[in-house]
Amino acid sequence: SAKAEKAADSGPAKPTDLSALKDLLLEGKVSIGSILYDKYRLTGLNMGIKADGERLNVSPFAVKLDESQIKGSFGISRFAKPIYHFDVDIDKLDADRYIAKSDDKPAAADNKPATDTPIDLSALKAINADGELRIGWLNLANVKSTNVRIKLKADDGVAQLAPFSANLYEGAMNGSLQVDARAIPQIAFKQNMTGIAIGPLLVDAINNDMLSGKGNLNLDVKTSGATVNTLKKSLNGTAGLNLADGAVKGIDIAGTIRGYKDKLSSLKGQASVEGDKTQKTDFSEMSATFNIKNGVAHNDDLNMKAPLFRITGSGDIDIGNETIDYLAKPTVVK
Repeated sequence: SAKAEKAADSGPAKPTDLSALKDLLLEGKVSIGSILYDKYRLTGLNMGIKADGERLNVSPFAVKLDESQIKGSFGISRFAKPIYHFDVDIDKLDADRYIAKSDDKPAAADNKPATDTPIDLSALKAINADGELRIGWLNLANVKSTNVRIKLKADDGVAQLAPFSANLYEGAMNGSLQVDARAIPQIAFKQNMTGIAIGPLLVDAINNDMLSGKGNLNLDVKTSGATVNTLKKSLNGTAGLNLADGAVKGIDIAGTIRGYKDKLSSLKGQASVEGDKTQKTDFSEMSATFNIKNGVAHNDDLNMKAPLFRITGSGDIDIGNETIDYLAKPTVVK
């Protein structure tokens, strides 16, 4: 709504003024054996620290947070409008341990229309940062990845993660994310995944094993808006997938075809062949591309190949209104 759009731009956040640090002159080392905060434990903190009136540097530092070994450097410059610098390595991090879990209980139905959720990115206006984070093993939202590399640059309300890369599920991903929070939020996201085992990824990410296969996925989208619904309906860009040697679970097209062939064989007096009764449709290749405009993803080139059939398809996925209008056409291979 217009009210929500206006609210998102009100009361701009300002960077914390650290001018008092100009009077801080020191150089030394700090060691702390153990700190227990709530249920989290910091141990073996060792760091060098230097302040010269123009910059505060903590370098090098090393600490263990629970099971994660963290080391690197951190600094602050331009104290009146601080710029934060960092270069950090973490051997392994279970991020889900530090993220509060939402209540999984379904909300009671009240027949009222769902309320939109505002997006508040004003905090980005107070952050000026430049640095890189590397994580050997990461668990985030139950998705596991290795060799994670994130480079962050944030300046006066514009933040960019580029590159953002990792190895995951037998493949690799590489992409970028840019968020402009200076006025109405604008988001640009690019992601290329290659050689990904899609089945295990879906199981871990959304607890759904409806699709399996290995291949490539790509996404290049932009959107803007001050609420979740507006972001969905303003989505524009492209997406695509190309999978091999996989299956769609929940439907058995090949089994249906074999069933018809068995009936025809019986009518002709031939011995029928018992087919696979598992409810899944195996394929050797599946590809599709999507053009996304104003929150609607249009596809007209679905191509699925299997030994007994081919499937083509076209239609729309309305992301903003959460509806699908799609027609898939199977053809039996003669």
